[in-house]
Amino acid sequence: MSLFKKILVPTDFSPNSEAGLNYALEMAAEFNAEILLFNVMRIPYGFASQVEDYKTNMQEYAHTWMEEKISQIRKTNKYSKLKIDYAMSFGHVVSEMIRKSNEFGADLIILTSKGGAEGHKYLGSVVSDLMQFSEVPVISVPYDISEIEWNDLVLATDYNSGDIDAVKFLSDLATHFKSTMHIVHVDEEQELQNEIMFLGFEQKVKDTLGNFELSFEDIYGDDFIEGIGQYLENEPCSLLTLTRNKKSSFRRLLDNSIASKVPMQAHVPVLIWVNKEDH
Repeated sequence: MSLFKKILVPTDFSPNSEAGLNYALEMAAEFNAEILLFNVMRIPYGFASQVEDYKTNMQEYAHTWMEEKISQIRKTNKYSKLKIDYAMSFGHVVSEMIRKSNEFGADLIILTSKGGAEGHKYLGSVVSDLMQFSEVPVISVPYDISEIEWNDLVLATDYNSGDIDAVKFLSDLATHFKSTMHIVHVDEEQELQNEIMFLGFEQKVKDTLGNFELSFEDIYGDDFIEGIGQYLENEPCSLLTLTRNKKSSFRRLLDNSIASKVPMQAHVPVLIWVNKEDH
């Protein structure tokens, strides 16, 4: 089973960006996927001659860095046969990432949720925008992640019918990694209507997946960040999945400042799954 064939991995050359690359390498090794390292450089203001000199110098730097990085990666037996290439461009960071993702035919983007190198500090600031506008799923990886694992996969749902696609995907991922799967919903308070929606969604999932084993939990908090934060503190989670859908409350989540707080505050990788009806 190959859930992913092509993975786009943005990098800003900083040590922090290694987290996203390492996660992508593990994922690519599992599914024999192709990796494209990608760097976007902003064009500075200045005289034309100065700008051209800057672009030339940065292209040379990027070329050298990525050639050396790929050579280093290939020294690890586990990754030696992976297909890895690189590309670079100038322009608006998020727009270029989306353009390259489409051009490359990526079915997944993986990047670190916090950048850090001087002159290339874009990873931390573009994660939420990329999560809003990417046409393919995005995984943001905490820069200080200590261990890559897939033991417990968690989907936070708003009971949207489009979330069933995410459920199917996570069940496939859980099957591959022999993981446990959990579905959670955050409510501000316990209400009969919410309980009815929860039971209806639970039944729809069971009808879709059959005998696939997973858990359901309705959790309570003053807001989504607090509720999911408490869950992550008390329960195991290797990958937290949120869905992006036009009619979902998570769409509102991704349309404001909370979007940046989820990947920045979570101590686990966060996957934004793009429901088909969002295209």
